[in-house]
Parts: sequence; C-alpha cells; structure tokens
Amino acid sequence: MNSYASLSELRAYFDFGENTTDINSTLRSYLIQASRAVDRYTRKEFFPKRRTLYFDSPPDGRTVKFPHFFVELIGLSGNAGASGIGSDVLLKRCGDDWNLTPYNTVEIDETSGSVLNWSGTPRRSVVADVIETYRTDYEVANEAWVDSGASLLDDLSASNNMIYSSASNAYNALGFSPRFKSEQIWKIGSGSSQEFMYVLNTGASNGSPNYTHVIRGINGTTALDHASGQTIYVWEPEYEIKINTMRLARWIYEIRNNPTGTRHFFPQIGGFELADAWPRDIRDALDRYRGVSISSF
Repeated sequence: MNSYASLSELRAYFDFGENTTDINSTLRSYLIQASRAVDRYTRKEFFPKRRTLYFDSPPDGRTVKFPHFFVELIGLSGNAGASGIGSDVLLKRCGDDWNLTPYNTVEIDETSGSVLNWSGTPRRSVVADVIETYRTDYEVANEAWVDSGASLLDDLSASNNMIYSSASNAYNALGFSPRFKSEQIWKIGSGSSQEFMYVLNTGASNGSPNYTHVIRGINGTTALDHASGQTIYVWEPEYEIKINTMRLARWIYEIRNNPTGTRHFFPQIGGFELADAWPRDIRDALDRYRGVSISSF
C-alpha cells in the first residue's frame, strides 16, 4: 500500500509482455520496498495521510511550527481542542514564504483578535487536524490530485468496498487512459469529509469497467457515506519520486540473483566483492528531497 507507482506502470517501464504475469506479486512487493526506501532516504513521505497533532501553546499565542510538512489544514484549535479557530484567519506558509507548498507553519492573523488560549495547562493544548505529505504545487489543479474524469454513479455507503462509477478505461482530465489502475490512492470528498481509498483492482464485478474494488478509509481517514455524482480524484506523487521508485524497484529485481555484491579483480591483489549500492542517478535525483532532523535547545 502507498506505493509511488502502479504495477502496470512498472511493467511498462520494464517493457514486460503478457507472458510475465506470474511475477506480478514479486514486482508489486519490490514497488512497496522501493517506495519505503525512498521515504527513509529522503526522511519524507510522499503519500497523503490525515493526522491529529498536539502542540504546547505557543508563547505568542498565534504561531504554530509543525515537525513535518503538511498540505491541508483541516482544523486548528486551542484549549485542548475546545476552542476552534476559523479557517479564514489561519495563514499557512513554508518557512518564511507564503506562496509555497508543502507548509510547515501556521500563523493566526493578528488583526482577527483570535489566539490559541488554554486553561489548566499549556501542554498539548493546541490540536491540529492536517493532511501530511510532501508535495509541491499541491493546490494546482491536476497536479497532486488529478481529476479522474469519473464520478460516482450511485450513492456509496461506508460499508461498501465495490465502487460503481464512470468507466475505468476512459480518459482522465490530463487525457490519459485508463484513468483507474491498481495501487492508486483515491480521494472522494473534501475537508473533514474527505476519504482516501486504495485500489485493489478494476473491473472487479464480472469484468465491468464500471466497478472498482477498493480498501476504504486508508491513511488516517474514515470510510464515509458519499452521494452520487461526487468526483473521484487520483493521487499523483512528485514525478521524480515516481520514476526513481520504478528505477529502484528495477534495480532490486536485477540484483535478486546477485545480492552480495559485484566481483572486482586486480592483478596485484586478486579478486574481491564489493556490496552494490543504489545507482548514482537515483541518489542524485533524490538528494534534493533529503531532509535532516534539527533539534533546538
């Protein structure tokens, strides 16, 4: 789950034909391994998840600095969650820049008169409801969340994991087909009513392209009822993250029969094996995403 590319995209990258379907489960596991390795290398996560975070009340009563990057602020409240702050006075920024996503700081407009108050203790008195991930251009249409061009064709109950929607084999807003694939993350709804889903397979009912089998309420969200007509959005990670996840998955596949290393020979001292490392182009591409943990004293 939460892989940065789909199995069909990896198979296309390998240029595998139909006669290699017997290794699909292996390739899927390599995608997951590669995705989590990218997370660890960069110290970031590139899939969306909803989290509730707690902070001590800030000295100025207005500025909250987050330990991880986030892209949506669903709610912020003081007094242990009892005093909500209106979204219209919550100003989000990345460092000192108001124009970049993802964000890591929220400041309350000083002209609003609102502050993050507390009673009893300031410890954990600030509560934030956020969507965490690392994604630039998050608020640009069809960048992070791509409009699939499909919508629900019937009301969807929270207990139903078979989605009846516009056909999966048609085109999305960017002109690509099929618009639905296994391993995708979907979003239906918005704000506090948004739900993330994980696609298991399409055409799940008698091969009909109108049915998709999903896992409901993933990544910190809850399965909800959704009305007919709601748009289905598909998560798209950063391009460099997607392509280098596939590069890394392919590298894992190619060294599977030689896991210990590469043998090197020198006339003077003989031969020895050196452990293989990630291809340099993968590390070079991911280096710009790398973060470090900084502590303040």
